[in-house]
Amino acid sequence: MPASYYDRGWPLQPVSWRDAPGRQLVLEPAAIMCAIAGGPVLDVGCGVGHLAQLLAETGVGYRLGIDTSPVAVELARGLSHGAFAVSHWAQTRRYLAHLRYRTVALLEVLEHVVDDLGLLRAIPAGRSVVAVSYTHLRAH
Repeated sequence: MPASYYDRGWPLQPVSWRDAPGRQLVLEPAAIMCAIAGGPVLDVGCGVGHLAQLLAETGVGYRLGIDTSPVAVELARGLSHGAFAVSHWAQTRRYLAHLRYRTVALLEVLEHVVDDLGLLRAIPAGRSVVAVSYTHLRAH
């Protein structure tokens, strides 16, 4: 799907993670896994920041959420506590290389990436990876 498809849908996302579709299947298990793995967390494909909201409530160190959509990042900045940035593949590789991130979250991301193995290979050894897919949208 083209980026414009997703950009139209971001403003329709719930404000709170509690109302997010797939909350029990994606967000809550991911938050538990991030808590076990430890922060700080780099959230690749952060969307509107629901994981940041949940991790802030549970006390897990959240460092940065990145997404390719400027619309999603702007909404995340308004809805969530944490830092958010627009990032495309080259920038994402630089973020992944930073040693300051202990855990990399990939929630509903890998199924949208053409080179999913390349993305996984770009994560330095020793990092915990939390990857969850949830196919509730026709775009998947």
